[in-house]
Amino acid sequence: PRTVVSVLSGPEPQRTMLEERLLAQLTHLPGRHLLVRGKPATRGERQFGNVHITDHLNATDLRNALRGAELIVSRSGYTTLMDLAMLGRSALIVPTPGQPEQEHLARLHQRTGRFLVQHQHALDIGAALGRTMAPATPHASGPALERALQELAALLQR
Repeated sequence: PRTVVSVLSGPEPQRTMLEERLLAQLTHLPGRHLLVRGKPATRGERQFGNVHITDHLNATDLRNALRGAELIVSRSGYTTLMDLAMLGRSALIVPTPGQPEQEHLARLHQRTGRFLVQHQHALDIGAALGRTMAPATPHASGPALERALQELAALLQR
């Protein structure tokens, strides 16, 4: 199991900027960490101190890595949040700067206590490791999308 599993996505140069911030912090934190670069067109892997870096993972390997992580760090995109909900996992979510929909989703979900939100310029993984978040309820049975939409509608009415 990995202490921190980071999954990158999003447009450049923001994807690379987050990668650099993550690497700078993860190499100084105890444990073994995984950084998935979100580059499916390439298939490289390397070790950087205590951080295993891979360009891409298939769905099964990514799911297993996320399930075993002490902390997940990811963007706050809709699909990512749905994937985390399906796994019953919480995360430190980092909205992509300049993406209003991600910033909005991050604010909305932070209010539920399910996700910890930090902005890219103020990322502090060490502080996030010490925080507890309410686990997301896995939606393994029943219509997951319908439940997620009901939860989102309830949040919007507040």
